[in-house]
Amino acid sequence: MYRREFLKMVALAPVGFRVAPMPASIPSERHAYLGTSDAIHVFAIEQEKWIPLQEVACEAPSCLARHPFAPILYATNELQEFQGLPCGSVTVFAIGKDGRLSLVQRIRLSLSATLPRSIAVSPDGAYAIVPAHGGGSYNLFDIDRKGLLGCIRGVVKETGSSVDLAQQESSHPQHACFDNSGHIVAADLGTDRIHVLSTSDGTLNLHKRNQMPSGAGPSTIAVHPTGSFVAVSNRLNESICVYPYDSLRGAVGELRESLQGRAMAFQQRRSMLMVEREKRLGLYLWHGNTGQLRLLSSVNIPGAVTSMVPGHNSILLGFGNELACMSLDDLSLRHIPVDLPFRCVLRT
Repeated sequence: MYRREFLKMVALAPVGFRVAPMPASIPSERHAYLGTSDAIHVFAIEQEKWIPLQEVACEAPSCLARHPFAPILYATNELQEFQGLPCGSVTVFAIGKDGRLSLVQRIRLSLSATLPRSIAVSPDGAYAIVPAHGGGSYNLFDIDRKGLLGCIRGVVKETGSSVDLAQQESSHPQHACFDNSGHIVAADLGTDRIHVLSTSDGTLNLHKRNQMPSGAGPSTIAVHPTGSFVAVSNRLNESICVYPYDSLRGAVGELRESLQGRAMAFQQRRSMLMVEREKRLGLYLWHGNTGQLRLLSSVNIPGAVTSMVPGHNSILLGFGNELACMSLDDLSLRHIPVDLPFRCVLRT
């Protein structure tokens, strides 16, 4: 499909496939943050140029997340040990008006919760969930009004394994996100399970386990804004699967749709799921009533994607140490010369 056809389809999509309404004023992304092995690099974005502003120390950052309201940035530290204990940590930075960071807090995870690779903040900014790849656990943190992490409100530890002895010898939680009813949906690569966690009593509890096909390796989760479907990216068998989901009950249904794909990212404002496979990026409209994925366009990309970060009108694509930005309006792709071996990236 050509770009002109893609744009026409987005503009004329029928009810049920319509792109989510855009706000009257879309905030511009003025700053970018790149995590390397021992630091976070801050850039100012000016007319598509990234201008270096700051380098601030941060140990092994693996994921960056922004508080929904407060000027706070969270970074998970992918460590086996912190302060002499077997656990990872989360570092918290205040974001200045100029985008620069200042360290305000570093807090450890629960014992044996090592190698955290992601963090998600609830839409109301009250909680943060941290899946720990090592130790097979999830940590739920309180967040105060200033965006600082409080005590660990709950820990859920999982056990089990699956068929890939090299990568599934034990539970390995990878990614989690909040639905629109307060549940947390999480992917466990090691056990081939999708977990639904509950925070209804102010702590963290395992609500339901959902078994995926053996050897699938769930790694990334997305919940449709309607709360009616979840999409799962399976790293080991390179598939993208869509399941019905009841956000009120926290229940995952039977497989609705699947396609081949190595990596996945969801752009919620446009209800668009982006799927990478064999040096091509597929852009799909995700139907909120049926869960169907409708291909809008397929774009050639330089190589295998190592990171995908959707923005307001574009998506950042990482290819090893290379970074590019693709416009979601005209599908143009431009290289961003950061020249850093980055591990994670975020724009705000």
